[in-house]
Amino acid sequence: MNRFNSPFSNASVPAAFVTDAGMVSDIGTAIDAAQNLYISNAGTGNAAACAGTSSPGGGCGSNLYVYAPPYTGAPVITPSVINYPFGSASTAYRKIAVNATRLYAASVANAPGRVDVYNLPITAASTPAFNLQSGVNTPEGLALDPAGNLYIGNLSDATVTVYTAPITASSVPSLIYKVSTGAFAIFGIAVGK
Repeated sequence: MNRFNSPFSNASVPAAFVTDAGMVSDIGTAIDAAQNLYISNAGTGNAAACAGTSSPGGGCGSNLYVYAPPYTGAPVITPSVINYPFGSASTAYRKIAVNATRLYAASVANAPGRVDVYNLPITAASTPAFNLQSGVNTPEGLALDPAGNLYIGNLSDATVTVYTAPITASSVPSLIYKVSTGAFAIFGIAVGK
């Protein structure tokens, strides 16, 4: 990860680098109110290599890295998520979103994918508390509004799925909005205040 100082301009160069040998496919980032940096590491394994595996061997699965400011110390690294107990053979994390109590990680593995929900704080033993699958279709974008509502941008069917807070293991979408009926790809999403 490259860190830039503000003001950001065409002449900006990275002020610092956040790196770790285990980060091989970093796709999502988020920063919480305490300025902790969260990074989703999609990993290098594939479904065939991960099938029937209950440990992270071979680079299977995805995990999270958490750095405290100023992001120069050792990170907290969660275990790789493979053979998640909800029937998935692998995990491929993309975007993440964080609020005061939860971290949401979008996984595009095993179509149509899912959103894993972690309770905070993240520790070296943290695993998903539950996941969201209803209304999810290759979730590439995640955003939270100030009320804690979760917005999921789905790549495969060009929809935005909304989960209304408080979000629990039994939550279902309060809205699924079709953005386009034509060729349309959602790779990110943001929500204003």
